[in-house]
Amino acid sequence: MALMDAIRYASTITQSVNVGVSLGKDSVCLLDLCVRNFRHVHPFFMYFVKGMQFQENYIAYLENRYHVTIRKLPHWMLGTCYCGGLYRDQNFLTDTCPNIGIKDIEDFLIDETGCDWFAYGQMICESIERNAMIKSVGEVDEVNHRIYALAEWSPAKVRKYLANHQIQLAPEYRYAKRSCGDLRPENLAVIKEHFPDDYETIKRIYPYIEATEMKNEFEKKRRQCAAAENRDGFA
Repeated sequence: MALMDAIRYASTITQSVNVGVSLGKDSVCLLDLCVRNFRHVHPFFMYFVKGMQFQENYIAYLENRYHVTIRKLPHWMLGTCYCGGLYRDQNFLTDTCPNIGIKDIEDFLIDETGCDWFAYGQMICESIERNAMIKSVGEVDEVNHRIYALAEWSPAKVRKYLANHQIQLAPEYRYAKRSCGDLRPENLAVIKEHFPDDYETIKRIYPYIEATEMKNEFEKKRRQCAAAENRDGFA
């Protein structure tokens, strides 16, 4: 299909859609496309840490721009994070935290919105796995009610679309090439430097993040020293 064909075709089947919005540029491009092509748009955002202000401010911008309410839900991976003791102690509560999947989130949203169509921003250019997945079901999966409206797009086309429509990127894009919604070390580093109050919010839930940072920094320096010794012939 051409770039706009998938979403235009989907709009002839349904006029209501749930839209996954991660706050990254691809999902924001998808939200804009859905607002332009569907009568009823139900965006949802899945957080790893509730209430981070840099995310809340951007969500407010999107809600004001598109006149929508973005539902905020716990990310489906949080159960795995808690049970696995990510950056925190394990206890009875974390050990008994339910381990859910994206299907559980979707079932909840279907009950909330009365809509069983979902739009996601995956592109076939991102990986072999996504290429195979989308091509196996099609850009508009009429069986499972999924719309992959950006399937044939590229990151460059997304950036051009956002610029042409004067759509602001999330604030972390001033400091990184991606959104910083999850708890990967590279994202935590951006948040710690540029959104320190939000970093303190994260620490209250994941108190061991600084210990993990120190361990990673130690391992990095150890590898650098080992490489220098090998290079200089001391090994």
